[in-house]
Amino acid sequence: MRNTKEEYYLYVQGEQIPVSHKIYCAYYEEYDHEKYLDKRGEQREFSFDLLQEQGNLLHFGGQTEESLEDQMVKKECLRQLYGALKQLGDKERWLIGRLYFDDCAEKEIAISLGVSRQAINKRKQKILKKLRDILN
Repeated sequence: MRNTKEEYYLYVQGEQIPVSHKIYCAYYEEYDHEKYLDKRGEQREFSFDLLQEQGNLLHFGGQTEESLEDQMVKKECLRQLYGALKQLGDKERWLIGRLYFDDCAEKEIAISLGVSRQAINKRKQKILKKLRDILN
């Protein structure tokens, strides 16, 4: 059983405010969750330029003993893809990054932008067509 004599405080604009144990725990649970999300976001950040400079644009997991020719073909395809991605506008590149690199759903992006999922899908299809045209 919890000791009822314990006092809990939160600091608001530098002022110490007494709160209940329940409020104290809820506040720090949310605080810890935000720290976790920030750390996770930092780990998932990417830069097309940085990936291209490093030469390891994408990791193809699950494959073993890939021939040198296959590796070179993939590397050339990725070089062309990233070159095409650089030709996109910032908003187009952002959308492609969110959909294909961050694994966000169209619905999630639509909600964050305040548009319909169909609008996001149409934008995606238009961008993919533009990429196909650039690559052909």
